Formats: sequence, C-alpha cells, structure tokens
Amino acid sequence: NLKLRIPWKNLYTQPFEAVLEDIYLLIVPSSRIKYDPLKEEKQLLEAKQQELKRIEETKQKVVDQGKKTKQT
Repeated sequence: NLKLRIPWKNLYTQPFEAVLEDIYLLIVPSSRIKYDPLKEEKQLLEAKQQELKRIEETKQKVVDQGKKTKQT
C-alpha cells in the first residue's frame, strides 16, 4: 500500500505525507557513478550561492515594494 497526502494548495509551505505499508525496497549504490568529493563540494557551493542570491532578490523586492507604498 502507498498512501500520499499532498497539500496541493500549499505545496511550498506544507509537508506532504507518504505512508508505505508492506512495501520492501532494496537500495544499492550504483557502481557506474563514481563519487567525486570535489564535484559535490562545487555543487553544494553553487546551491548555497543560488539560495543566497534568491534571498537577496527577495529582500530587494520587499524594499522596493516598501518604497512604492510610501510614494503612493
């Protein structure tokens, strides 16, 4: 059994729930893909930089909206 509870109206703010019953998974690492710590570090750094950029853009939008509100 697999039951999913997905808050479609709040996908970005609410968690979704997955309930698994009587399901067995066998998960093994892929031998075709080699782990590269430098590549992973680079990807993590890029992800952090993207997140910081997104935060700064959001903060700037709030500041800009505040300026527009004061002008009207």
